[in-house]
Amino acid sequence: MTLSEVSLEHLQKHIVYPATKKEIIEACNTMMDVPKKEKEWFEKNLPDWTYRNADEVIRAIEIVEHLGHVSYPTTRKELVEACDNMTDVPEAYREWFERNLPERTFGDPEDVIRSFKL
Repeated sequence: MTLSEVSLEHLQKHIVYPATKKEIIEACNTMMDVPKKEKEWFEKNLPDWTYRNADEVIRAIEIVEHLGHVSYPTTRKELVEACDNMTDVPEAYREWFERNLPERTFGDPEDVIRSFKL
């Protein structure tokens, strides 16, 4: 998902970190200028973590978005290779993904997300 400038600004300037998914969703819902489709996407797809800063939220969004383009079940090696081929994901995010992904087979995108600890 490509975030609007409004959503990026809110994540960077108007959320007090650390913040849980629930706190981010609640904050987004009170921000009338955040597009409805982005609010809905956050509620459905943002991993249920506590985020230390806006960069962690943005990194999670990028990874979640791209996990849907992979065929499952898949191994860690296949996920890392798929991530390396996603040129629109910043290299730092791809490196983070590789460092933090456990060595196992994953059944679906949610299985991958559940394996992360930020």
